[in-house]
Amino acid sequence: MIKNCRVTLNNECVTVVDFEGIDVQLPAIGRKANQIKVKYQDGKYTVVPDDYTEAVEEVKEVTVEETKSKPKRKKTKKTTNETQE
Repeated sequence: MIKNCRVTLNNECVTVVDFEGIDVQLPAIGRKANQIKVKYQDGKYTVVPDDYTEAVEEVKEVTVEETKSKPKRKKTKKTTNETQE
């Protein structure tokens, strides 16, 4: 989940942002900003660029066509009907 967060503290050491009512301390971003984008995933907060968008998994619809198999030929044994006299 990506949110635009208000920066509450920004100095050389740390940056603190308000992420949905929770103050999150991050490493310094190295620039002055009133708002930054923060990504929350698997319990970790990460600063992301302003033009960052989350990758969306594409769901592809697959159709399965039944193929008709060729009918099996009956196997016939070839024999020679030779009679010995």
